[in-house]
Amino acid sequence: MSGGGVDHLNWYKKGAIPFGIDLTEAAIDLTTKRLNFHGFDPKGRLKIGDAENLKFEDETFDLVYSWGVLHHTPDTEKAFFEAFRVLKSGGQLKAMIYHVPSWTGWMLWMRYGLLKGNPFLSPCDAIYNYLESPGTKAYSLEEAEKILSTCGFKKISLKSKLSPGDLLTIKPSKHYGGLNYKLIWKFYPRRLVRLLGDRFGGCLLITATK
Repeated sequence: MSGGGVDHLNWYKKGAIPFGIDLTEAAIDLTTKRLNFHGFDPKGRLKIGDAENLKFEDETFDLVYSWGVLHHTPDTEKAFFEAFRVLKSGGQLKAMIYHVPSWTGWMLWMRYGLLKGNPFLSPCDAIYNYLESPGTKAYSLEEAEKILSTCGFKKISLKSKLSPGDLLTIKPSKHYGGLNYKLIWKFYPRRLVRLLGDRFGGCLLITATK
């Protein structure tokens, strides 16, 4: 997805020829304006599109890149199949989806499960219902590897990484504006979380080869 166009701008600066899709005309317009401002012309390579139904021929690209998008689409596995389809033989997928177990998942479970008298709410369900838009998914390393293997990917590398959400270095949204949340943000044990490493990071970084 083109999003705000920051990644696209960096690719153009490195001499790449990127194509991008997004569900909204607003995102396409924003990315186009960003590129134009810096002297680049996408020349029709930005289009409204759906990750589950890519409008590209088989084996078109050397690289398919997606950061924080495919866990939002209704059929994430189909989106990975589409990524595999449009890659050339030997091409690479680089992507990020949300990971469990993670600090983010546990915090959401505590807020919307334990503190609401529903301790049987799983961290995955808490993420699904309360992180960003409803329907947001998260995957274990084993689940992600199974999806990628089923699609046909090889040389699969999966690594969890701490996210700003795990460290609460992000600005709280309006849902977390009370005094209690201000205290949580202030006294959250970020140093300890960092010391424990990336094992329970909320980002799952994927590199895989067709």
